[in-house]
Amino acid sequence: MTGKEGKKKETSHEPETSSESPETIEFSLKNVKKWWPWILLVIIVLFGFYLRYYHVDYPVIGYHNWKETHYLTEARNFARDGFFAHGFFAPAFDYPQLGSNPTGAHSDTFPLISVIVAIMFKIIGPNLWAARMVGILFSVGSIIAMYLFAKKMFHREEFALFAAALTALSPLFVFFSHNVDLINPGLFFMLLTGYYYLSWREDGYATKQFVLMSLFFVLAGLTKYPFMVIAIPIFFTLPWQEVAKVKKHWKEYSASLFFAILLVGWMLYANTALAQQAGEGGVISGGLVNLGNMFSPVWWSNLKPYLMDNYTMLGWYLSLLGLVLFLGFTAAKWKAKQLTIGDRFLFFCFVATLVFILIMSEKMKGHSYHQFPMAPFVLLFLSFGVVMAANTIGKIARWKGVSFIVLAVVFLLLLGPSLEARNRQFDTQFIGLDIAGEYINSHSTPDERIIHSGHQDYGIFWHADRKGTDGGVPTAEGMQRAEKEVNAQWLFLYQWGLQTLQEPEKIEYINKNYGLQQAAFRQTPQGPSLFYLLLKKGGTFDVNQLNSQLQGRPLQSRTYESTSGTVELMYVNME
Repeated sequence: MTGKEGKKKETSHEPETSSESPETIEFSLKNVKKWWPWILLVIIVLFGFYLRYYHVDYPVIGYHNWKETHYLTEARNFARDGFFAHGFFAPAFDYPQLGSNPTGAHSDTFPLISVIVAIMFKIIGPNLWAARMVGILFSVGSIIAMYLFAKKMFHREEFALFAAALTALSPLFVFFSHNVDLINPGLFFMLLTGYYYLSWREDGYATKQFVLMSLFFVLAGLTKYPFMVIAIPIFFTLPWQEVAKVKKHWKEYSASLFFAILLVGWMLYANTALAQQAGEGGVISGGLVNLGNMFSPVWWSNLKPYLMDNYTMLGWYLSLLGLVLFLGFTAAKWKAKQLTIGDRFLFFCFVATLVFILIMSEKMKGHSYHQFPMAPFVLLFLSFGVVMAANTIGKIARWKGVSFIVLAVVFLLLLGPSLEARNRQFDTQFIGLDIAGEYINSHSTPDERIIHSGHQDYGIFWHADRKGTDGGVPTAEGMQRAEKEVNAQWLFLYQWGLQTLQEPEKIEYINKNYGLQQAAFRQTPQGPSLFYLLLKKGGTFDVNQLNSQLQGRPLQSRTYESTSGTVELMYVNME
């Protein structure tokens, strides 16, 4: 072998060794380490979207369909009549009370979700999937916002990612993202408010961060006033010496003042002009604070099912444990004078939660979604406790990977009951509202209105595309008033409304003045059971002659799906 050949052979061997060089391997590992949090966040976001997309185009017959109908019909009326038909962005729903504005115009917080959905309706028509996608996207955005917020708080990837994963999984956020409601954008704006406040503190009091914080805070408040609870941890952690430098910060203060004027201006407008127009008291109500609630066994018994639906009981207990651990660690760090802005901010999130419960206790005993503004704080304490426990176990085991295993195990433990809570809420359906609504729509004129049973039968208004009265079958005198004042021509007795048939004064008036149009039945082991009745003004009715009236008419059916199977509803049309 010549020297030249030997040199050539050595040169040809270089590419193989360079492709496996330590520098290249190290560079690849750095890339993986750099991008793995974002890869996990994308997976978490896709998982959250998957959970929320279920039944995106399903009829308006679900749990809390009355609230969804509120904002859906506002959006449809905006799309049809314009945004200024009843005033400046004055919302109008389809079930005003007798004696109030018959158009349904009313005072409320700024109807942001209805405005956005109305724009969607104008572009592609009144499709349910389009309306629900707006709320779903805001809810998915909240997963990302929670990640950013939590990361700014403690600068720990595992804390931020676990908080985001809990936000993606939360049964409260998953189910109500599906309902067209103001709470979805409100949550998103509140989380961004916290994120930009902490960014402002971290970035040397930058003008941009302060302006964005102010903007999102006002948007949260305009959307739903309780989301302004984020102001409590912000207020108590403000660097007041820096805040006092008005000349230095006059630009951001000017922008914030402008945003504040918009918020206060809307509140005044809603509680004066819109309230007077609607014939109601406005959206700011007193008398919510009730210290006795939290000492009442009844209040706690009412709250427990909501805790199960919102966080699962395991999640709730873990959040309480996390709170105890946080308070203990914070006390130790305070004594050592090592408190960070994140420590102080999360502590005042705890204070904000107590204040929120105090003020909202009356509301909280009524519906689970009233916990939306405090739910992120609950998830943050849950995340803190689990992450601290996982890190402690990792240190004892002297292997950092153990902590990630612990986080994964806890998430899997929460996954089962969380999915059960999600499914339980999705499976709470009030079937048949779409059938009755579609019948009314095809057998009536737009000026005819509906008297209905109330509770959870409001979805009929969306499907009928007709207005009605507020809930509950009134007295005979009340029915006559509704017929005269708002042209109520239809009477819908849904499940619980069938008890009207046992009330002599009401049934006597119905028998003499209403005729049967549609009847629905559920199959039971004992045979068909009456489910609802739809009647129209004109003609007569006798429930004792129901079987003979329906005899010989074709029996139709519609199948509804749930996470556990299908349900069939049979019905008969008289025409």
